[in-house]
Amino acid sequence: MAILSLVYVVATVLIAIIMLRANSISSRSLAQAVELEKLRSRPYLLFDLESRHKAIHAVLKNLGKTAAYNVRISVTPELKSVIQGQDWVSSLTTNEISFLAPNREISDFIQSGPQFSKSYPDLKFEGELLYRDSEGNSFREPFKIELKYQMRLLHVSEEDNEIPKKIPKPNRGIHPTAAKARRRVMPEPLGP
Repeated sequence: MAILSLVYVVATVLIAIIMLRANSISSRSLAQAVELEKLRSRPYLLFDLESRHKAIHAVLKNLGKTAAYNVRISVTPELKSVIQGQDWVSSLTTNEISFLAPNREISDFIQSGPQFSKSYPDLKFEGELLYRDSEGNSFREPFKIELKYQMRLLHVSEEDNEIPKKIPKPNRGIHPTAAKARRRVMPEPLGP
């Protein structure tokens, strides 16, 4: 009988050790799940220079599930627009953006393609995004942008400038065939 009690005590101790180990694994698993949910639900910002309609735009997008706060962008070299002969530093890089909702974007016209490639012959940019989430967690994301692959998109050839001149002007009068069709008499209905 003493042997059975000893076996029972040893089995109980082993079960207790196994349960402690299982609880430890469950606890770590739960902590990982919480961390993954935080990562999944955070803001993810992306800064890029995009060619749109043969002009370069600075674009900031929030691809995440939650809003971003206190967004600051620094870029080297400094992005400048030329408006009416004056240089203006991009408002995306000079002003802090206090709030950017999820799945939203903000863009800023920089320069036309040919003007941009003259202003920035290397077409290489480096910088970082700094922002916070709703809980106050800070994020720092460095970036590098190289636009050499888009060189062809940035240039407008002389031939492109001639395209509007090649489009025929619309004819203001009614085409002779259309005029004849208007004059055509509809056939008389057949009698009873």
